[in-house]
Amino acid sequence: MRFTPIVLAALIGGPLAAAADSPPAPAKTVARPAIAQSKQPPPAQAAPPPPPAAAPAPEPLSVAPRDNRRADKAAADPKSEEKSSEDSLLAWAAQQHRQVVALVTSNKCREAANAAVAIYNRAPGYYASSVATDRSIKPCLAYVSAERERVDRRRAAAKRATAADSANESPAAAPPPPARK
Repeated sequence: MRFTPIVLAALIGGPLAAAADSPPAPAKTVARPAIAQSKQPPPAQAAPPPPPAAAPAPEPLSVAPRDNRRADKAAADPKSEEKSSEDSLLAWAAQQHRQVVALVTSNKCREAANAAVAIYNRAPGYYASSVATDRSIKPCLAYVSAERERVDRRRAAAKRATAADSANESPAAAPPPPARK
């Protein structure tokens, strides 16, 4: 059994035993000059700002005919319609994103990949900012990436075929070259 020097001194009755029984000495304190705040006057409070100058009374507005209000509303409709369609698209994409996460947690990677590709096709900005960077779909990320690449390849092949068809049709539509004599 190991004993500390103080315990040994207490057992033996040496000078350390007296030190162990007595309370510790108070710490040395350094006197600091007190800040004489009572001598300094309290900080002066700033006067409240003057009241704002009275603005001239607005002229009474004449009542606009109903036709003008309808025209104003119709002019504002395209923006509000565009914004509402964008909001509904983002709401749909967020709902699909939640579905993708749920499918990943239930280990249905193929279905999750199909849902993620649907987001990629309809809302590519949302896909890039939210779905592609979501760590919760990491277990199925290989499936999602493979499905997205497959859709991209199919889309590129369709574009090439359309370009080839249009290139083949343009010479046929042109008049034949003049015959040599």
